[in-house]
Amino acid sequence: MKDGGPKFLLALVLGVLLLASACSDSNEQATLMRDFPARLTAPYELAPALRELAMDRADSLLLQNWRTQRSTPPDSLSSWLKKNYWPLQTLGLRLAEQAILLQGFDQTQTAQAQLDTVRLIATDFARRIEDRLLLSFSTFITQLSDTAKLTRANLSLQRLFARSLLRQSKSVEALRAFQSLRAPASALGDPVLEVQAAQGVLDAWAQQDRYDQVDSLGNALVQLAQARGYHWAAAQTLNIMADAYRARDRDALALQCAQQAFALAQRLADRRTMRDSHFYRARILYRMDRLREAEAALEAMKRLNEENDFLPDVLLLEGQMHHEQGEYGLAQTDLEQAAGLFERDGDHANAAIVYSSLSLLHVETGDYQRALADERKAYAWHAREKSVSRMARSQMNLGFIFAKRDSLAQAQTAYRTALAFFRASGELRGIVETKLLQGELSRQHEQLPEAERQ
Repeated sequence: MKDGGPKFLLALVLGVLLLASACSDSNEQATLMRDFPARLTAPYELAPALRELAMDRADSLLLQNWRTQRSTPPDSLSSWLKKNYWPLQTLGLRLAEQAILLQGFDQTQTAQAQLDTVRLIATDFARRIEDRLLLSFSTFITQLSDTAKLTRANLSLQRLFARSLLRQSKSVEALRAFQSLRAPASALGDPVLEVQAAQGVLDAWAQQDRYDQVDSLGNALVQLAQARGYHWAAAQTLNIMADAYRARDRDALALQCAQQAFALAQRLADRRTMRDSHFYRARILYRMDRLREAEAALEAMKRLNEENDFLPDVLLLEGQMHHEQGEYGLAQTDLEQAAGLFERDGDHANAAIVYSSLSLLHVETGDYQRALADERKAYAWHAREKSVSRMARSQMNLGFIFAKRDSLAQAQTAYRTALAFFRASGELRGIVETKLLQGELSRQHEQLPEAERQ
């Protein structure tokens, strides 16, 4: 940090001493505290952190509307708070984190104004809709000692740095950063950071397709979030778990999680989480060959998608459904648009999934050259992301395309590579599918004239 010199190092040491005293009964936590200064050297500065947390025009309008609503009858205010629950709570949490950063770096006057606003929102939530997360969080911030304020400010910087790594698809580095936050957050008794740190670990594992870990942490995180009153995090965790179960072919369990998230979002009147849950349900139902229900869920999602988020994801799913229904022209249009949007946003993992979908579409239309070109693009992105599971599926697709164009030796090589990757990732269904394709390839080989088998 630019203002990092001796004063910064001294403050860090004081913060470490505070946390070490809180953890003295545990050897594991004592070790963590001994290593804590090294863990807090994330190259993230105060100014960009505050910019990331800053209000935009929509936030300012939301605050203005809330202040106006406070002069209305209590029932009207309660109704308005329910309708705007998610954005207002999220804004309150961001304002609170701004206050933490400002207090930690001796800008207490500005921080106090932020905290006053957070307390008013928190009081309205607690009285009108019985949500106490912001109230407990603002109380926690107020009661921090000066030393602990700096420690918590540095933890905020580390969390924001970890988030930036995740956005850049640097999931391994992000995972380490989020994991190193979990014990300090728990030691401080922070009602929000503990959940946010675990949520970050979950997001990083999901980005790495580590679905067993998503499963084990997800259940614990839902309980933790509910216990802390962070209900939005519980709903979003259920949606992430739904996607992980879908990827592991546990469709019934995936659908159950997405429906639980939707029910929680309905209770909170949280439009965005309802929107997300509709989308996850649509993808799961598509996988279950329940196309009409999938289309209905996708339409419901689009009606709630005022921000037009997930547009490339929606186009991908619509393209896959058009393909399933034999509407190849519509499918190709949707998929090509999705690929362009994902690449524009730097989301190469999802761009690769689209290219695999396009390659299979080209197989249907008999254009094997384009199919190979698109699948090779997909494989290159998967290899760059080091996703063994997706590299395996891409190699299986390449084998299928080679077999279709009677390049049997190349198909066999691709299938052998796919099997090696599937075994490394432990994906049983992929192993079974590849062996079935190998069996079909052997039958094709036996049917060839003897001169062509060599």
